[in-house]
Amino acid sequence: MELTIIIPSVGDMAILTRTLDAVLLATQTIETEIILVDDSADGIVEVDNPRLKVVRSYGKGASNARNEGLKHAKSDLILFLDDDILISENHILETLQLHKESSKKAYNFYWVYPEDLMRELPETKFGKYVLHEGLYSNQHRLEGKYDELPKLTKQKGLTSQYFSIEKRWLDEVGGYDSIPYAGIEDLLLFRKLERIGIEVFLVKDQVVFQNEANRIQADKLFNRYRTGALTRRIAALRGHKDLGVQFNGTEKIKGELGTLFLPLLRLIENKAAYGLLYRKVVHYILFTGTYLGYFKDELPTPFAEEFNN
Repeated sequence: MELTIIIPSVGDMAILTRTLDAVLLATQTIETEIILVDDSADGIVEVDNPRLKVVRSYGKGASNARNEGLKHAKSDLILFLDDDILISENHILETLQLHKESSKKAYNFYWVYPEDLMRELPETKFGKYVLHEGLYSNQHRLEGKYDELPKLTKQKGLTSQYFSIEKRWLDEVGGYDSIPYAGIEDLLLFRKLERIGIEVFLVKDQVVFQNEANRIQADKLFNRYRTGALTRRIAALRGHKDLGVQFNGTEKIKGELGTLFLPLLRLIENKAAYGLLYRKVVHYILFTGTYLGYFKDELPTPFAEEFNN
């Protein structure tokens, strides 16, 4: 077995099915183990393909789902893949080659929205916001410096969207820390890997597609900001103080006001035409999500018991 691919999912079948089709096609000629981790609360994911192994983690969060997949992995090389990432055979071949060249390196690939999704973005207000903010690609966020980069760029973190690493290093550090939502688990893993000398590189000439077709909505991004802030709060409580959200007094007042007027902000986001006002309102909604997650939301079980004790 050359490679184990681990894909956590909460059961968005429209997104997941397209990803699985791409993975199965990409690995037709490569000896690959594909583990789908069903992280829906009630185990609803059903797939019928002998090449796919389904295990359950029952709503414990992406970090726990990846660890669950890791328990079942038989290969020495692991590729973590989000359930909305579309890949090709070339991505797999390049990953295998990179790991033949070095043992103590791990790799991320760039991502961008697929062409069909890019064509749809200008059709909605929030799609236009995504375009304006560059949320459709991590290349865009480099602000024109992409062409200047070497093929391999050493990172100060990692993202598990497309992340390859030898299994022995994950076993040595104990895998991902248990975190209820996505948001900070990747950076916590990076820090553990850094302590044992594993370097993470971004591969310039490899770009995968992130298919967020059912997720490009203001409310869904708001929830991601909110739960992401909650994970940062848990990390800070565990001693990673630098990962906490830093709000000054003025920002806390802004957060309180955002909490109070959130229904109005959502109404404006829904009714306003796209433009500067719309973008400012969305910014404020997302800011409020971060404030709520970090300062207001109750810690989920079992984390409330962990810190109360």
